[in-house]
Amino acid sequence: MEQTETREKTRWLGRYRAALEQEQALVEEITWLRSDAERMGSVLAGTPGEGGAALPRAVQQIDAARAELESQVERSLMLRGEIARSIAALPDPRWREVLHRRFLLGQSQEEAARGMHVSLRSLQRFQTQAVRALTVPPAAQAGVGQAG
Repeated sequence: MEQTETREKTRWLGRYRAALEQEQALVEEITWLRSDAERMGSVLAGTPGEGGAALPRAVQQIDAARAELESQVERSLMLRGEIARSIAALPDPRWREVLHRRFLLGQSQEEAARGMHVSLRSLQRFQTQAVRALTVPPAAQAGVGQAG
């Protein structure tokens, strides 16, 4: 049971990084949509009466993607705050630092170990201890065990 709970907590901690990846995907989508709309606009500028609905449709797609991005940013901030509060409640400063570096900053184990001036083995031990001691807020417990 303890190993399953540890895996679920680790998955819960990873939700913030996953949310940031979704943000980046939306930014890339908006960039592509803008580029496509600009190409379409330059093509349509030279052809009177052609493709009258295409450009407004492109603008609608960009607006929808922007709205989705704003919503995703809000979700990311909410997740970050929730995770940061749980990390801050841990009693050991090394535990707080390792989880902050790994799950909020997105550092690899090697980067976090270097930054903390500890061996990789020590970092792994701190991370395991921290995750075991971590308390997932009751409101977020429904998300524990669920992907993303």
